[in-house]
Amino acid sequence: MNCSKCGTYNEPNSKVCFKCGNELLNSYENQNIELNGGVNQSSTTIPNLGSNTVNNLGNQINNPNMKELINNNQTINLVAGNTNPPQPETSNETTNSTIPNLGSNTVNNLGNQINNPNMKEPINNNQTINLVAGNTNPPQPETSNTNLKNKKPNFKLLIFILIGVLLISGVVVGSKVFFKKSSDNVENKVNFNENELILAKQNNKYGYINIKGEVVIDFKYDTASEFKGKYAYVQSNSTNSSDKNYYIIDERGNVKLSDEKSIYTNVKPVGNNEWIFDGKLYDSNLKQVSSNNLVVDAENNGDNFLYWKKEKSNEIGVMNLNGKITYTYKGDKKYNKLQVEDSTLQDDFKEQYCLVTISDENYTNSKYGIINCNTGKIIYDYTTSIIENKDNNVFEIHDNTNDNYVYIQNDKILYKSKNNQELDYYKGYIEIEDENKYIDISNGNIVSDDEVSEVAYRNKKQGYSLKQCSDGDVILKSILIKNKEEIVPCKWTSFEFFDSDFDEYLRSKGKEYVVANGNGSFSIIDTKTKQSIYEVKNTSILLTLDSPFISYLSVSETSKSVSEIYNLFTKKKLTVDSKASIVTKFNYVTVSQDNKKKYYNSDMNLIFEGEI
Repeated sequence: MNCSKCGTYNEPNSKVCFKCGNELLNSYENQNIELNGGVNQSSTTIPNLGSNTVNNLGNQINNPNMKELINNNQTINLVAGNTNPPQPETSNETTNSTIPNLGSNTVNNLGNQINNPNMKEPINNNQTINLVAGNTNPPQPETSNTNLKNKKPNFKLLIFILIGVLLISGVVVGSKVFFKKSSDNVENKVNFNENELILAKQNNKYGYINIKGEVVIDFKYDTASEFKGKYAYVQSNSTNSSDKNYYIIDERGNVKLSDEKSIYTNVKPVGNNEWIFDGKLYDSNLKQVSSNNLVVDAENNGDNFLYWKKEKSNEIGVMNLNGKITYTYKGDKKYNKLQVEDSTLQDDFKEQYCLVTISDENYTNSKYGIINCNTGKIIYDYTTSIIENKDNNVFEIHDNTNDNYVYIQNDKILYKSKNNQELDYYKGYIEIEDENKYIDISNGNIVSDDEVSEVAYRNKKQGYSLKQCSDGDVILKSILIKNKEEIVPCKWTSFEFFDSDFDEYLRSKGKEYVVANGNGSFSIIDTKTKQSIYEVKNTSILLTLDSPFISYLSVSETSKSVSEIYNLFTKKKLTVDSKASIVTKFNYVTVSQDNKKKYYNSDMNLIFEGEI
């Protein structure tokens, strides 16, 4: 075995190094990691992992047998550099090592180090690094050739080294992938892309510009959509007939899909970045995920569940955005059309349910049912009584005598109203009107009005609650609470929360904001510092809370109304005519008036003027 101090090879049964006198470790009992996954308390030893590239480390493993070991916070060292193990300094010449030593750390924390922004460029360039695991001192090179000819292979040690290589490599890259994937999921879900092309119109034709206002795709389309992920759909009138041809294009204007020779002319963006085109479902990379023998469609853009049919049979049903069939209705000659509408959810709902409508060829006869969207289980069997989707797993059933509301959870009707009594979603609760009762969506329990009044607003996903209070004023006010701690005192009458997707994006960037309202004014409050970052003290009406641009109608002391737009990120403000129409996006805002549309970037600079 090699001496951990000077690197000199010693016979397997040696107790001390014959060269430097350092005590040698000569059994697995003396080492830091046992083969069964246990961890002893001594300070040394996962052997050197050798040279590799960061991008290739993940291919070495995710060994399930080492799972226990990963959880034991094994202390290791990572030494990064060129393809050779680090050598002692022998001169002042520059070496090839470019990634700094990562130092001593625990296995569970390696992902944080490898995700360091300063490491991004070397990682992207497949920088070769060395991972050296063991005690807190990097291994030293051998300084003598003594006994080199007498070295014998230690097969147990080789097996041990291989396990160490697989363990550490998997943890390092696994951590890196985990953190990146988590962030990517947020970005993909909310679809916020600061470099996304912007739909614009000029000379009665549509095209696309970038955030600098430069034309990227010429103005040549009769109809066009905003980009959904990497693609958008456009339409151009045919030069030979009155037919309209639809296309899906990429960010360079290249046609990726065309329906010029298709049977169905349906093109719709659905979900986050999925597409329906020519009766087929495509994922965000335009890979077809539905079967060729099915025709797929959606009732509304943004649906999470679609309906499908087989042309040569009476089968119809429901499909998710991955192309998986979740429900099949074996139709008959009378009922062969299906429509599906999934319940829009807020906060912490456990399941999602769908309203399914089965109709005949001409939609003159229909029947309605409610299913679990994911499993296809029928919760409310088909009836000719019309059912309406009221969102948040509340459905309204119109029978011949009374309109009944039902609230569904855990695959059962948790509550059914009586005598035309309505059910409505109320900020964390399903409200039972006229009974002063509420259903707690987190556990299904029915609570009284008195209990709810103690926490007038509860947003479980964002972690806030409000408690009503009074500071002696006639107007009842609220205290903002997070994790039982008062964030904002008894000062404001109400609070507004950002759209859930945008709030999730803010949190991914380490920001948490709420908007406090009172006496015609509002304040944007950083709940981490408990300080206001922006406040409007005159009469204001808040309009938007779904992007960095906060737009509102402001009435000054002179009673002149104007619209103001404030950017949370850049702290810039724009004032426009109160009669103008304002649309806020993630990285730009449009102001439309008198058939003109102006485009402003995040710094509130005008970048383009087009048509409405």
